[in-house]
Amino acid sequence: MVKINLWKIKPLKNEIILTLINYKGQILDTDLLRNLQNTYNDLNRSILYKALFELEVERIIEVQKIRKGVYRIALRKNAPISKELLEELKDFFV
Repeated sequence: MVKINLWKIKPLKNEIILTLINYKGQILDTDLLRNLQNTYNDLNRSILYKALFELEVERIIEVQKIRKGVYRIALRKNAPISKELLEELKDFFV
């Protein structure tokens, strides 16, 4: 049987940011992965870390190593968030 990948409703980066907001701006990578796997069944560590790297380069999040294999992801204050995501956040909180 062939597995069919469906389009996701929200981009992964947006979901990461929304999850961080729900967790008051910071979360451990293992908790983030577990939460996102409810929406994205095919998500794995590699895909998550790639998205986190892109968000870190864009200066939206900070990733800090807590101990071996455990990372804390935090939303940066004054992060440059796109207009589209701000609109989505406005709808999310209203």
